[in-house]
Amino acid sequence: MDAITQQKIISFSQKLYTCRDSYDIEELVDEFKSLDNPYVYQAAAQTCLSLNEYDDALPLFKKAITYGLNFPNKYWGTQMSDALGSSMSKILTLFKIGHSGKSIENLYVLGYCYLSNCIEQLGENAFESYQERANLVNYTPQSIKNEIMPMGALFQVYAISDYYFSGQGFRNNGHSSESYKIINTATELHDYLEDISVAGKDADEYSLEEIVEIGKKRHEQLFNSLEKDLKKNKYSINGSELNKIFNLLERKY
Repeated sequence: MDAITQQKIISFSQKLYTCRDSYDIEELVDEFKSLDNPYVYQAAAQTCLSLNEYDDALPLFKKAITYGLNFPNKYWGTQMSDALGSSMSKILTLFKIGHSGKSIENLYVLGYCYLSNCIEQLGENAFESYQERANLVNYTPQSIKNEIMPMGALFQVYAISDYYFSGQGFRNNGHSSESYKIINTATELHDYLEDISVAGKDADEYSLEEIVEIGKKRHEQLFNSLEKDLKKNKYSINGSELNKIFNLLERKY
């Protein structure tokens, strides 16, 4: 990203923080639309969610997602991969999915891979990507995950690892309250597994840190497997398919 674009994104983020409602957000997005960047739409949509304006968030998330529907694209290998993955994750976890089939499974894979790509680049500094990937594997409907995750995989093990690393990242960046809540989520998921077998032992025979390492390795294996087909554009979604997904979304909460 060139210095001018980076400065414009910083300016956009600062102005977004002052927005009071979706009307303010819409005006700001219009002001910065020449950036032609998924972050503008993802960040604006996220702000709509924080204002409890879910209906206004949807078209913004949709616009952000359109930047990452096909591979290759210029956002892969950049921090903007988080904006793409986060937008896809939000759709799959915060809304009831009325559409089924290959396109919704592809959306899950794309979201997972974009978030994993950002994590691969930034490590624990991608603490928001870790949290979003944990939410993706934890809250996406089971019927969608079953088609993607390895057979018999416990999605909780993947989520525990990501919540833990996210919590560490939040703590290292001075957000102790958020860190406590996220690591507590990891602990609760670990407790939930109790005597369910994980890698040949009951889950409660492992410490939290040991489960975290198992989850980390499984994430790496899954991402490596999916990335090969991603680079062949196997998981692309066209505009018509995306429209069908969004036309059948309902708010969960």
